[in-house]
Amino acid sequence: VSKIILSQLNNYFDINNLQFNSQYGFRKKRSTELAALELIDTLSLKMDQNKTPISIFLDLS
Repeated sequence: VSKIILSQLNNYFDINNLQFNSQYGFRKKRSTELAALELIDTLSLKMDQNKTPISIFLDLS
């Protein structure tokens, strides 16, 4: 039953665009590899613009 509810909630959130694009955990077709690639792309873009990119990583586990 819980898997069905989770599936329906995920579908609802996807259809209604209620999830942030930066949300990679617990989403279909999203992975840590894609998150890392987006981070690298963002850092590279900021460096190309002569800006200093700053990252903060927080582990809440």
